[in-house]
Amino acid sequence: MAKKKTYLLVIVAVVVVLFVSLIVLAKVLITPERVRETVLPLAEESLGRTVDLENIDISLFSGISLQNMAVHKKDGAGEFVAADKVVLRYSLWALLRLKVEVDEIALVRPRLEIIRNEDGSFNFSDLIAEEEETKSSEKGGGAGSGAAKTGGGAPIDLHISKVSIEDGQLLFIDRSAKPEAKHQVSQFNLQANNVSLTEKFPLELSATWNGNDLGLSGQVDAAGMGADVEAFFNRIKVHLAGGMSDDGKVKGTLSLPKTDFEKIYASIPKEYDPGVRDFGIAGNIAFDAAIDDDMASLKQLQTTLNGQTLTMTAEVKNLYDIPTADFKMKGDMINIEKLLPSTAESAEKNGTGKKGKKEQVAKANTEEVGPFDIPVAMTGAIDIGKLLYNGIPVNDLAIKISLKKNVFRLDSLMAAFAGGKIQKNATVDLGVKGLKYATAIDIKGIQGGELVKMLKPDLAGSFEGVAGGEMNFSGAGTITETAKKKLTGQGTLRLADGKLQSIPTLDSIAVLLGVPELKTVDIDNGDINFTVKDGKVNI
Repeated sequence: MAKKKTYLLVIVAVVVVLFVSLIVLAKVLITPERVRETVLPLAEESLGRTVDLENIDISLFSGISLQNMAVHKKDGAGEFVAADKVVLRYSLWALLRLKVEVDEIALVRPRLEIIRNEDGSFNFSDLIAEEEETKSSEKGGGAGSGAAKTGGGAPIDLHISKVSIEDGQLLFIDRSAKPEAKHQVSQFNLQANNVSLTEKFPLELSATWNGNDLGLSGQVDAAGMGADVEAFFNRIKVHLAGGMSDDGKVKGTLSLPKTDFEKIYASIPKEYDPGVRDFGIAGNIAFDAAIDDDMASLKQLQTTLNGQTLTMTAEVKNLYDIPTADFKMKGDMINIEKLLPSTAESAEKNGTGKKGKKEQVAKANTEEVGPFDIPVAMTGAIDIGKLLYNGIPVNDLAIKISLKKNVFRLDSLMAAFAGGKIQKNATVDLGVKGLKYATAIDIKGIQGGELVKMLKPDLAGSFEGVAGGEMNFSGAGTITETAKKKLTGQGTLRLADGKLQSIPTLDSIAVLLGVPELKTVDIDNGDINFTVKDGKVNI
């Protein structure tokens, strides 16, 4: 027994001596100077670029620290990628237990410049080409057959106490774009604690892109390949949550809390501003959306435009093939004039003033539009309680539309107007050049007195009668001359119980001629039939 203890003590002593000797040897051999002299030439030879490294601090037990590291551009003029400081702190004892425990990964002022040249190549294309050649060579020689196999093995037990990026910068210049595009990300800061592949961990990120502030804050779930974060872009904030399953199915939600349009206008980058501010629309918008594998839904969108509220829901199925969408929109009262540009100045600015409109029409009339191939199918319904335009009300407006195989259909339009009803349907074939279209209109019980009162209030009470009729039109072409030639149609207009009275002109004639009966003119019931062909109307 005593001999066994003696042997054991000797073995332990030898191990301790060897371990201490290893530490001393590492301290002596692994010096910053030796590492720089060995690693830098290898790195430069591998990359084919100049590599700078001001200082390196290596500890066998705790990690490595690099200071003022830079990889230069291929021509040597400036830095391609650089950092003031790179830190990796780990636990050697955890590694010996087959656990990857990292105390800290830090990048201080990392900088990266990416350039896409006019021919489409990048300023790092040479690095990728060399890497692909190396892989091809290894594959051809049978190398790599002894690589570590991870399939079916135990998952990596990884834990990183802290990951940080401080004041990062990214410059992307696209010389292939016309005009040349430049995107700059600066003040990039990232902080993540207790990073794990099996548990959720907190993440905060902020940056500036071309002068615009952006960032996010929340929880990341690496195991579920998902996140639950609050994100912002300038003054717009949204909430995103979701992830991806092992079979690649995506599930998540996106919500925008009530946000003023003024904040949205202020958040749009100047170079991408479509000029919507010029429409003078004030109000707010909020929505909740979701995606579940191949289906997306807009659960609720509510917007207030200049005091008028609209709500909308939508659903899109079969996202990865031919999407099928369905939407519903509702509103109690909409005044169209409040949604239009308020000044001629804004109209002129957007090219819809007299001069701009003439130029647009001239340009539009030079070539037929289409054909269009729209890879979606759609159905929709719009219900508006009361629609106003120029003070003329249209009540109980109900519209149903659909789009399938490049054919747009106004399946039905129904509305109450001037005491009567209007019904309409239409089709537009978008799949042919110049488009093909057809429409049918049915008018019933329009009260002439109500119509005159709305259109010409000063002549209210001057006309009575009930109007109705049916009309059908069809045609093709978007150039004015072509559309006139191909437009055909027919219809019947009816008038019953018509009467003209209290019209100043008739009153004057009646007095002048001494015929008081002319002050009131009865109009017999009758029909007006018409046809349209070759741009002409025949009655």
